[in-house]
Amino acid sequence: MSKLFVTFLFFCSSFYNAFAQLSEHHNINWEISPKLHPLDEQYQQESAIIIKDERVIELVPVQMQAVSVNTVHKIIKIMDESAIENYNKVYIPYISEEQLLELNVRTISKEGKVIDFDKSKLKALENVDGKGNFHIFAIEGIEEGGEIEYTYTITQMAQYFGSEIFQTDVPVMEASIKIVYPGAINYTTKSYNGFPDAVKRFNYHYAAATNIPAMQEEEQSAFSPNLMRLDFKIDSNPQKQNLISWRTIGETYFKQFNMSKGSAKASKLIRNLKINKLSTEEKVQAIEDYLKNNITLTKSSKEEYGDPNFILKNNTSNEAGLIKTYFKCLSAAKIRFNVLICANKYKLHIDKDFAIYPQQSDIIFYFPEVDAFVAPTYANMRLGAAPCLLEGTNAIQLRTDYNSSNRLIYLKGTNLRRISTLSPQQNFASVIANVSVSPENLKAKVDLAHSFQGHPGYEVRFGYLMNKEGEDLENFKQMIVTSALEDAVYENFEVLNEDMTHSGKKNDPLVVKATFETDGMVESAGDDLLVSIGKVIGKQSELYEDKERITDVTTRHPRVYRHEISLEIPKGYNCKGLDQLECEHLIEEDGKLLMRYISHSTIQDGVLKIVIEEEYHQAEMDKSQYDNYRKCVNAAADFNKAVLILSPELSN
Repeated sequence: MSKLFVTFLFFCSSFYNAFAQLSEHHNINWEISPKLHPLDEQYQQESAIIIKDERVIELVPVQMQAVSVNTVHKIIKIMDESAIENYNKVYIPYISEEQLLELNVRTISKEGKVIDFDKSKLKALENVDGKGNFHIFAIEGIEEGGEIEYTYTITQMAQYFGSEIFQTDVPVMEASIKIVYPGAINYTTKSYNGFPDAVKRFNYHYAAATNIPAMQEEEQSAFSPNLMRLDFKIDSNPQKQNLISWRTIGETYFKQFNMSKGSAKASKLIRNLKINKLSTEEKVQAIEDYLKNNITLTKSSKEEYGDPNFILKNNTSNEAGLIKTYFKCLSAAKIRFNVLICANKYKLHIDKDFAIYPQQSDIIFYFPEVDAFVAPTYANMRLGAAPCLLEGTNAIQLRTDYNSSNRLIYLKGTNLRRISTLSPQQNFASVIANVSVSPENLKAKVDLAHSFQGHPGYEVRFGYLMNKEGEDLENFKQMIVTSALEDAVYENFEVLNEDMTHSGKKNDPLVVKATFETDGMVESAGDDLLVSIGKVIGKQSELYEDKERITDVTTRHPRVYRHEISLEIPKGYNCKGLDQLECEHLIEEDGKLLMRYISHSTIQDGVLKIVIEEEYHQAEMDKSQYDNYRKCVNAAADFNKAVLILSPELSN
């Protein structure tokens, strides 16, 4: 569980060596004279193959405490240069030297020569890619056709819950996991995405799989949640059943949030904000604006950055501390709110039928009185919608209230809830553009207004505020206004509704207005003019690669685009190529509109008018709809490449 750590029992490093002989890690089969493993024909074209992935997680009692002894044993066949690059380092979770009980690393050349490595090559690295501290072991002398084999055993804090992922981007021939625990304790497990269910024996659970296929990450896909994995948790001890439930998870989180530190400083801040007579919505907005405008986030795990008392004094916080600070300020203002423990839909799906602490989580607040969310760690958002990466997912909801004297906050209950999603119409983007071309200098003049509402508005507004000066502004203009053009010369540029307060309002789109001239849209072909009219809407996503879809489609959010482009046809010219502007894809399922792309054009009084409507009504779609989804996405990309021909009229 990230950000807030739950500890059931504590342990002391001095106990490590005392129980080493008790653990299962000595049962790993480390061959004295290893030989290369033969491969079936189906694996010959792979970059690498994991021949064995064996894991043991053992809960070991030590006096009145417990620790976990975790062993990993892997054998990897190397088939090409990229595999050498990918597998030439072994990463081992690390806290202290005493925790590494055993390490064996060796390579086998394609001729069968065995090279053993020793611990002297270990290096300690801190906070690798935000995933914690690791020992790293560099393996030299790897070659194509050879194998890498390693096993390590570490001790760590008692592991009462966890998730083990076995599927990766290369095939796995054999995988197994064994979860061992004292006989008086019981664990329970659940497998996902086709990984076999674990079999329970007297004091362990065991699961094994063979021939796990490689899973390649696909565009617009929730990759990680679709990988084969096994989740596990402690279920009972002699004193209690159902040790990890949504109720106990809620209680643990609440205790972490409702710490005593910081109450006085939070109350002082609320008094200074003078919000007592404001509405609930205005109170929340004032607190959120203050904290987001004054608190600087750091990735440091130092204890003080998790203390609201320190944070409100020094205006620096880590993510966990920021959540606690919001909790303190909202409760000091006596605002009724719920806390939601959420998971990014691209990283993890919370299973309502298997209560477990999420391995990765985002924490947001929900305010029932105004039916709106606050996401403390999302600087681009304000009171309103939930972050789009959390929409449509299950969340653990901590319902809070105040006692009869309205003084003390308490946990009223915990339940799972679905996070609501903005409608397609609320996630709106449009381009309204007028284009004129000059046959004399082969330039186009464009006058446009680009509007963004909902999630597109949150992202673009924040992007503008972070990049509104100097070269950063030029990059912003290039990205948002002229992404398909590299030579625009601006006559005018302005942004309306730029302030972050507009992000929480439903009908206050960010509007980017610009007038510019470009020679990147017009070129001559004899007497004709070629006009790249599609470049006006900017670069579009493309899904041209035609491959069998493995996973369902997961997009950021439902959305609607509506564009109106007017081209003034120069006097004495005709416009040709209008057929490429006509397109219609309408996709329905069970009588409901899933998505559509419609474009059409008309000419009236010497002006070509193009109207484009593109809609996606669901953020998630079954993979059976992928080809239809591609048609709509690629239709917009095709328009981006549309080129009209302006030909001189023939004189009589």
